[in-house]
Amino acid sequence: MSWWAPGRRALLIEDERLYRDVLRRFLLSADPTMVLDIAGDLAEARTLLGDNDYDVVLADVRLPDGSGLDLAGALSTQEHAPPVVVVTGVDDRTVWARAADVGAVVVLPKASLSAERVAGALAFAFESTASQRASELTAEAATELSQGPDPTTVQDLLDRLGTALALDGASLLLERVPDGFGLRVEVGEGPDDPARAPEHAVDRRRDGWAARLELYGAERRWAPVAGALATFCDVALSSWRLAETSGRLADSEQRCRAIADATTDLIMTVDREDRLLAANAAALVALDADPCPPGESPAVPDPPIGSTLAELTPALPALGLAARLTAEVRRNGDPVTVVDQPVEADGLRRWYSGRALPGSSQTGAQVTDVVHVVLSDSTHRVLTEHELSTLALTDPLTGLANRRLAMDRLEHALEQLGRREGALFVATLDIDYFKSINDLNGHGVGDEVIKAVARRLSTMARRSDTCARLGGDEFLVVAEGVQGNEGGQLLATRIHEAFSGAVTLPDRVLPISVSLGYVIVDDPAITAEEALRRSDEAVYAAKSDGRNRVSAYLGGAPLFDSGAELAGELRRANTDGRFRLRFQPMTTPDGRVVAAEALLRLDHERYGEVEPEHFLDSLLESPLVGPVGRMVASTAVEQLATWRADGAVPGDFRMHLNVAPHQLSDSGFVDHILTELARTGVPPGALALEITEQTLSELARRSSVLTRAAGAGIGLYLDGFGTGSSSIANLRSTTLRGIKIDRSLTAHLDADPRSSEIINGLVALSRQLSLDVVIQGVETGGHLARLDRCLGESPELKVQGYHLGRPMTPAEFLDHLRECRRLTGGPTTGPEVVTTPEATLPDADGRGGRVTLDLTDRTRAGDTPPGAPTEG
Repeated sequence: MSWWAPGRRALLIEDERLYRDVLRRFLLSADPTMVLDIAGDLAEARTLLGDNDYDVVLADVRLPDGSGLDLAGALSTQEHAPPVVVVTGVDDRTVWARAADVGAVVVLPKASLSAERVAGALAFAFESTASQRASELTAEAATELSQGPDPTTVQDLLDRLGTALALDGASLLLERVPDGFGLRVEVGEGPDDPARAPEHAVDRRRDGWAARLELYGAERRWAPVAGALATFCDVALSSWRLAETSGRLADSEQRCRAIADATTDLIMTVDREDRLLAANAAALVALDADPCPPGESPAVPDPPIGSTLAELTPALPALGLAARLTAEVRRNGDPVTVVDQPVEADGLRRWYSGRALPGSSQTGAQVTDVVHVVLSDSTHRVLTEHELSTLALTDPLTGLANRRLAMDRLEHALEQLGRREGALFVATLDIDYFKSINDLNGHGVGDEVIKAVARRLSTMARRSDTCARLGGDEFLVVAEGVQGNEGGQLLATRIHEAFSGAVTLPDRVLPISVSLGYVIVDDPAITAEEALRRSDEAVYAAKSDGRNRVSAYLGGAPLFDSGAELAGELRRANTDGRFRLRFQPMTTPDGRVVAAEALLRLDHERYGEVEPEHFLDSLLESPLVGPVGRMVASTAVEQLATWRADGAVPGDFRMHLNVAPHQLSDSGFVDHILTELARTGVPPGALALEITEQTLSELARRSSVLTRAAGAGIGLYLDGFGTGSSSIANLRSTTLRGIKIDRSLTAHLDADPRSSEIINGLVALSRQLSLDVVIQGVETGGHLARLDRCLGESPELKVQGYHLGRPMTPAEFLDHLRECRRLTGGPTTGPEVVTTPEATLPDADGRGGRVTLDLTDRTRAGDTPPGAPTEG
């Protein structure tokens, strides 16, 4: 297939969808009839290359399974392989040099793609390939025809030239003319009107021999074919009439000089020592030399002629690029092409594209190796394309990515989930009270505030992160490789803390704050629009909660469509034994794990591990609360007994259980716990029951239940302390052993210094009353640092939160214990076996149902289901 014919075939190898779509659009714009195949990696590309013949290959440098440069190198060793255009997103000299090394004919930077650029690259690739093939055959023709006219040899060479140039529909004929043989070359179909003259013709006649080339409908794309065939005709006729050679060469040199002088490109020929042998008018003018008038030979060589490129570079900095090209040609012996290479001079940068080809120059009997160099100034086009790209993909006020580019990068990041380690962090942040800033200070000041926020985001972000302005005062941050919920919370807190101070403007200082909402995405099925919707929902929650805070996405619509569906699911889970326990550690200030809280989960066949927020309210209102509560107590006590028997936990280790008013209203529940403790040999003091203030109030009239539990040695803890109106009064209860300070107080430690003072006061009060204290909600290192004072004064305190340990399976909990012991210098031995106790419990209608408590983790270590609340 000829390279210019309709229906030519190209192969595009690109794994990023944005650039794949952009290149596809530009390629089809250059040739709407093109047959375009697309591969996402090298393996797919090699399969397509084995099954199809391509006219050109466009290959990205960075691919999932290798580099497009490797493919270019492999193709360069094959005969009649298609030309390779390298596409790269890295503006690095080594990439350009490597592309030239492996035989790529053109390099296309992704940062400056355009339809014109892609079309020019295709034309350049095809012209280079066609010119090289024609040059090789023309040289062969000169040798074979130098012995004299031989019609058979001429016809054979013409056929081979047609094959080399893939001239579909070409007619290569040798015909007789009145005074000898004639050569007539017809390319393509002739005009419908026989009277129509060809648009391009080459006619050569010497002493009875004639050669004619006719091209109909000539366009720029005919140039390499026209030039090749015309050169062939010249070589053939000149070989037959050696006496005419010098005259014809002079004519050819004059024509080439006229053509070279008509272009604005810099065209030069240099010898082995990089001395300038010849230059066109544009190069001489650039060097401040007077070009020779057309058709005349200079009496005295122009001053630049004979000078080296190094000597001329100060006058024309682009010659430094020319020197690098000539050195590369001499090193490898192959043509070298560069596109849009920057050249610095006097603090200014210009861009040049160029090509260097090996050649030879003959003076008498002496033949000298030379290099021909062509440089074109592409500065205007590069700057224009960069400006258009910037306007299309960036925010003009801040320079950050705009919504279009941000959504494309978010889609690409979602596609990479599962291929790379970690989850995806998507955060939206708004400037608090930004409308008031505009109204009180003017929109100019508002713009300066937006730019200041953008600068802070850019300073914090990694090169791989995406920071974007979505519009107004709304910004987006996308970060890959985040390690679960804990990593996401740390990153969100770090971003939020960066905006805790004021913004300094030229004429004023404005205090600002931001509200940030984020979501951790580890499911590649989630769309970019859904991820953005979830982060928006989280930031709305942060605003609703008072602004100037961080909020995580906790889930949208309920998992279950109705209460009836949920009730049925709870009954089936009880019967099938699909309730699970997870254990979250409680730690002393010196890092020792001294207790664990047992937390309930529901294993669902479709949703996986379901958090209690989705089912606990319905469970507490159903008849199942009794049997499920007893199952939880039995399993927790059994697990504690196993850990104690295996020596995994110390003797003073305590297991905490959450209990509801419904459970403590039933005196049999306490009997059940005491029975389980006696059966397993666990002392009552190793168990603690956590009750809310509501539970304490509802049982005030029947305090005998609490008194009995406390009298047996079971510890009672007031959970969520610090949120109720009667919290202080409740501390007078003689049955309480301790309190758990509510996580709503620790949540504000970073933003409100008063929170740490409140916690210090509660700790001091509790110590005066000889109450044990657990501080919940320690989710970050910042939280822990702001508790330094009370932790230092009260080494017996316990802290709980995701920063110290998430809810874990028994096996994970044992690993966590070993790690903590290693860090604190304690023993690191412990059991490897985790039991799976079973119990037969009554279901809602009183019939026995088998409940199997599976204590193995079915999720990946570190994973937390979407929408999971922060516990402890």
